[in-house]
Amino acid sequence: MPSAQIWKAVAEVLTKGLGFLHPTAQIAILVGALLGIGFEIVNLKMKGRFPLTGVGMGLAFVLPFVDSLAMATGAFLFWFMGKKFKDPGHTLNRIFVENHETVCAGGIAGGAIIGIVLILLETAVL
Repeated sequence: MPSAQIWKAVAEVLTKGLGFLHPTAQIAILVGALLGIGFEIVNLKMKGRFPLTGVGMGLAFVLPFVDSLAMATGAFLFWFMGKKFKDPGHTLNRIFVENHETVCAGGIAGGAIIGIVLILLETAVL
């Protein structure tokens, strides 16, 4: 429910403008924007070695923990596979290193389809 409220607010801002929001929410947007810009500046100064990103922090405040954990686990898996299978001719290198976007997209789509199936099953049974 909280993330649905966030996306509702995003939709209202896109249709009605920032003036529609409560003044404290406007201040929070300004603080978030400044922090995001600050993270990117520090990341540029450290040549990509700064562990935090504005996108990552923004998603961390919107997504449930289980989703963030799944993304972190997937990123670790692909990093590990890239280190383990460096030979471009190896089948696992082609799957996990060269085609990781496709594998991730398939996992996200499959998870969404299963989520819909579960909701339909819960609705039909309960």
